[in-house]
Amino acid sequence: MREILAATSCVMLDFDGPLCAVFADLGASTVAARALDAIRQAGYADVARRCETSDPLDLLESIAAEYPELVPDVDAVVSDAENEAVSNAASTPGVVELIERCHASGRSLCIVSNNAESAVRAYLAEYGLTRKVDAIAARRPDDAAHLKPDTRLLRRVAEATGSSPAACTLIGDSPSDIKAAHAFGAHAIGYANKPGKFVKLTNAGADTVAEKLELITSEL
Repeated sequence: MREILAATSCVMLDFDGPLCAVFADLGASTVAARALDAIRQAGYADVARRCETSDPLDLLESIAAEYPELVPDVDAVVSDAENEAVSNAASTPGVVELIERCHASGRSLCIVSNNAESAVRAYLAEYGLTRKVDAIAARRPDDAAHLKPDTRLLRRVAEATGSSPAACTLIGDSPSDIKAAHAFGAHAIGYANKPGKFVKLTNAGADTVAEKLELITSEL
């Protein structure tokens, strides 16, 4: 981890997990159910049956790939729920210290998230973190088909900060984060905040894995 961070000038931080637990109170399955209802109400009950899932972002990505005409309706429901959820989302222990240490070390700190940009910005404003984040690349309606592990969001942050892929490190808690980082040419640090994630992130090819953000902060 020390070697990776020594070569890093731009730290990319995933939002849901490393920064906060978005659906800890509202529940991802509740949001997915709302989105499926919106699909049914639009007259696509058969699509709702085929795409049934408890993960709203998986649902949105599936809809974007197969039924792009439904993206505005589904994205609106998911975005509204994300904005509702972040008002009560608890910060991940140690994340403020990580952000502050990034800046103290001269590195850029950016958010790269499949969650709605409006929700990310609302959360940062709520907790007084807006000025501590150098760039945000989060989901917009036209990004629904290009969420991580696609590299679009990572490219957006790299361009905003003038960073080369090799100078970037993404900290994320899902295999899609690891795959996106490596596809982009960046380093990937897995954040194993729940049982079973250490193995999943390792199997996904994470360069290293930390179970606490403090372990990353100490090496910055």
